[in-house]
This record gives sequence, structure tokens and C-alpha cells, in this order.
Amino acid sequence: REVEMDIDGNDMNCYPREKLITLLKRSQEELANVTGRLNETESQLSETEDKLNTTIEELGAVRGELNTTLKELGAVRGELNSTEKKLDVVSSDLNKTETSMESVIGKLNSTQEELNITRVELGTVKDVLNVTQEELNSTQEELQTESAQHNKTGEQLDTCSTSLTSTLTQLETARTFHNITRWDILYTTPYYNKVLTGELFQQLSSSWGLLEKFVGANITEGVVDHFRQYHQEPVCDVFEQLSYPMLSKS
Repeated sequence: REVEMDIDGNDMNCYPREKLITLLKRSQEELANVTGRLNETESQLSETEDKLNTTIEELGAVRGELNTTLKELGAVRGELNSTEKKLDVVSSDLNKTETSMESVIGKLNSTQEELNITRVELGTVKDVLNVTQEELNSTQEELQTESAQHNKTGEQLDTCSTSLTSTLTQLETARTFHNITRWDILYTTPYYNKVLTGELFQQLSSSWGLLEKFVGANITEGVVDHFRQYHQEPVCDVFEQLSYPMLSKS
């Protein structure tokens, strides 16, 4: 037969029935107790698993945030490196500026000294300017006196000019109507102070030849003015279109 042993190593088939029942009840109680603990443990294990899953999810989120933070940190490091390089450039420029500033300060001090000297010279120039102003005032007074004399002389000159114009007019009139000779035509622009060429002689001969068409006409001022205007023009129909009454006006 099969031998069943208790936890102490005794043959359970040798136990009396009551003891077996007692052992069975005890075993059932212990089993119930173990089962309750097991259920409680399973419940705790389930809660622990839920917490673990939540923790894993949170850990994943944290990892994502950590990766993002690392990327941002890398970008910040890059910007920091760039900023440090710019800072180095700015520091170099600042050093150059300080050197230039020292040079400018030196030049400014030199300029200040020159300005002081110039101020002294300016004071001297002002004194000279005051003397010059006095001389200018004196010169202006003399100029006003001379201007008054000039105006008086101008008035006298205008009077003389008017008298001379009147005299020239009278002289021109006298020459026109009293002292004209046939040779006065040589005073005109085409001939006066010019070499008498064959062409000029022919022109002069042609001009006098025009008079042939006006034989019998009264030589008036209108006729003379006509020849003054057209005496260099060739013979054309314009002379034939002039009427005798027009040439005869007085």
C-alpha cells in the first residue's frame, strides 16, 4: 500500500480517524490561510505590476524629456561655444578700441594745447581786427565822400553825353543833307578799310546801274532808304513792283 507521511515523517495511516480529521481541518485551515495570503499576495503583486507599468511609462516619458533636454543642452553648448568665440572677438576689438582710445586721448591732449595756442593767437587777431575795423570805418567814410563826388561827376558826364549825342546828331544831319559826296559810299561796311577788288568794283558799278530804272523819279528819303536796304541785292522784280508814288514821298 502507499504510505503517506506527515510533515514530521510519521506514517499517517497509523493515525486514528479523529486525529486524521483534526489534521485535515488543520490542513484545510492552513490551506485557507495560505490561499488568503496567496490571494493577498496576488493582489499586491497586481498592484505592484500596475505601479511598475506606470513607473515604466513615467520612466519612458522621463527618458523622452531627458533626450529632449540633452538635445537642448547640446544646442545650448553650441550657442555657448559660439558666444565664447564672439566674446573673444569682442574682447579683441575692445583691446583695439582701448588702444585707439589711448591714441585719441593723446591727440585730444595735443589738440587742446594747440587750441590754447590758437585762443591766444585769436586774441591777437581780434586786436588786429579791431584796428582793421577802425580803418574800414575811415575808408567807408572816404568812400562815401568819393561816391558823392562820383555821382556828381556822373551827372556831369550824363550832361556831356547828352550834349555830345545832340552834337553828333546835328553832325550826322549836316553830313547827310549838306556835305554828302558821291564818294561817301566808300565809308560803308562793304568798302571801308577793305581792299578794292574786281568783285567789289563790279558790285559798286551794278549798284549805280540800278538808278537807270528810276530815271524821272524824285530822289526822296524813301528812295534813298530803299537803296540803303536793297543796294547789295541783284536786280529783280522787287524794283518793278515799287510804285512811283511810294518812291516820290517826301
